[in-house]
Amino acid sequence: MSRSDHIVNILESIGCLTREFNANYDHPFVGYSLNKPQIEVLFILSQSQPLSIKQISEKLNITSGGVTQIINSLQKLSLVKKSGNSEDKRIRQVSLNNKAELEIKSFQKKYIDTVGNPFSKLNINELIQLQALLEKVRKGKND
Repeated sequence: MSRSDHIVNILESIGCLTREFNANYDHPFVGYSLNKPQIEVLFILSQSQPLSIKQISEKLNITSGGVTQIINSLQKLSLVKKSGNSEDKRIRQVSLNNKAELEIKSFQKKYIDTVGNPFSKLNINELIQLQALLEKVRKGKND
C-alpha cells in the first residue's frame, strides 16, 4: 500500500468518525443561532482563558479582524467578556462569562459520554500518542 493510499484511508476514517460524532450529540447554546466560528471561539476559550484576539486568531487560523467580529457578536449575546491585560494595556483579553462556561461544561460532559465510546478501546498511552500525532499533522499544515 502506498503512502497516498494510507493517507486516503486515514482521511476516510476521520470523516467517518466526524459524521458519527456530529450525528450523535445535541448542539450547545440552543436558541442562540450561533455559527460555526462563534462556537469554535467559545470552545477554544473553554480550554484556556483568558486569551487575546491574536491567540484566538492563531488557533483558528483566521485574521484578527475576523476574530474581533466574532468576539463582538458573542459579547452582544453576553457569552464572552473583554478585559485589559495587566502587562500590556493595548491587548484585550477575552474570556467566557459564567453562563457560557456552565453551558460548555455541561455540553462537553454529555458529548464525551456520548461519543467517547470509540476511544474506550485505547489506553491512556495510546490516547496521548493519538493526540500528539493529530497535533503534529495539524501544526504541519502551517509550516
